[in-house]
Amino acid sequence: LQEQARFERCDGFSLIFPIWWWSFPAMLKGWFDRVFTAGWAFEITTTTDGRHIEPQGSLLTERRAIILCCAGGSEAMYEKYGARDALRRQIEVGTMEYCGVKDVTTHILYKAWEDDETLRATHLHTAYSAGNSFT
Repeated sequence: LQEQARFERCDGFSLIFPIWWWSFPAMLKGWFDRVFTAGWAFEITTTTDGRHIEPQGSLLTERRAIILCCAGGSEAMYEKYGARDALRRQIEVGTMEYCGVKDVTTHILYKAWEDDETLRATHLHTAYSAGNSFT
């Protein structure tokens, strides 16, 4: 409830996390499971047969999100396996849009673990630019 109250006071938020197995880390997934709950972030109803749950509406409207994901793999690898699009669908559509957050910008920082000053500078510039665009 404290996290929901905190979230209700914002008109935008950012998430910064490492990609683990082409998804959210377990702790972040658990946060979504506990905070973005039915009746608060979205509405659901049971179909007339009582066996299926259908989404009825999104409740977290008028918010903006910027997401920065640190990836160990290269952009080419994410493209080859469709992981980039799958990750974006999971985050932007399956989580954010489902709950009403439609203005989402996701940046995947590829090869984030490499010891490369040029790459590090590029990632820092991306993060800085994303933050500046948020104001």
